[in-house]
Amino acid sequence: MRVSIIAKQGLLPILFWLVLALLPYLFGMPWWYGVPMLLLTGLSAYLFRDLPRKVPPQARVILSPLDGTILSVEKTEDPYCDRPAIRIEALTHWSGPFVLRSPQEGKVQEQWFSPAGRDLDGAKRASLMALWIRSDEDEDVVMVVNPRWRMFSMACRAHTGERVGQGRRCGFIPFGAYVEVFLPDNARIEIEAGARVTAGDTILARLVS
Repeated sequence: MRVSIIAKQGLLPILFWLVLALLPYLFGMPWWYGVPMLLLTGLSAYLFRDLPRKVPPQARVILSPLDGTILSVEKTEDPYCDRPAIRIEALTHWSGPFVLRSPQEGKVQEQWFSPAGRDLDGAKRASLMALWIRSDEDEDVVMVVNPRWRMFSMACRAHTGERVGQGRRCGFIPFGAYVEVFLPDNARIEIEAGARVTAGDTILARLVS
């Protein structure tokens, strides 16, 4: 059972700033020399927080994978499953948390990952990760993650062939990302553009037969 409220990705920077904050004391310098480092320690703990969430005990609902704001909701084509779909686009809050959660329970059918870099023509290419999750009712949801900052790499715990739990942690995106969720085109949408959402808690949509 997880008891830490800090994502493991934040432990190293927190320890780093804390050690620097103790150096003035160890070398006999005034204690207040370490105050800026203590403030940075607190800031790191805040940015890398990973608070527990109460996942709604409801079947066939799609949960928000991030803490952020809904940018758009529109009908489109799903380029991953080649089907008509509803796309919900969201952006992580600048202040975090940056933990990624699974929008539904099911098995990862396929995973696509493209690291940041440059194309053959020299144009910059952002990193991208996509997960195709199929529920036990054979309902497909695709989650696409584009990190906001190219210099930070995302961590993903879910891989092809593995099961993910509804609203459970499945990754970490340092300093946020744009996330797209592709749903069946008959899904009943529960939110609208401009709404603030919470990962593993806010219901984005309900799947219908």
